[in-house]
Formats: sequence, structure tokens, C-alpha cells
Amino acid sequence: DFQHPYEMIHNVVKTMQFEMVMGSLIVTNCVFIGIEASEKGGHNSDLYSACEHVFTALFLIEWILRVISDGWVWMVDFYNFCDFLLVFVTG
Repeated sequence: DFQHPYEMIHNVVKTMQFEMVMGSLIVTNCVFIGIEASEKGGHNSDLYSACEHVFTALFLIEWILRVISDGWVWMVDFYNFCDFLLVFVTG
């Protein structure tokens, strides 16, 4: 019988709760981007820069967990590859 080498990570990544948390982070990131784009005068630019770094780090952690859970073949899926590009090219 196959035993996943990182069974705990695999079990967490495959839950609906994990998907909901990551979806919530994406929506929250979008809200911060929208607020930053609509703000005039560049006030709070340090705050928005810090938030951008935090979100990038969280999305990097998500990517690492998914690769640990599903292996490198996770990257073969078109949408997963696009997700990878969004995090690493724009991050």
C-alpha cells in the first residue's frame, strides 16, 4: 500500500477549508490592490508594500505545500502553471 511521504500536508491541502482559506486570501489581496490603486497621493505606500510581500509569501507557501502534496506533476496542469507564473513572475 502506498503511504504518502507527507501525509499530514497532503491531507490538509486536499480539504475544502484549505481551498476556502486560499480563496479568501486571493479576494483579500484583490481588495488591497484595489484600495491601493484608488488611493490618491501615495499615502500608506509602506503599508501596501508590506501587504504585497506578506501575500506573496503566503502564496509561495501555498505553492510549496501543493507541490509537496501532489509532486511536480501538479505543475503540468495549465491552471496550476498559470498560478505559478502569477506568484513568481509578478510577486
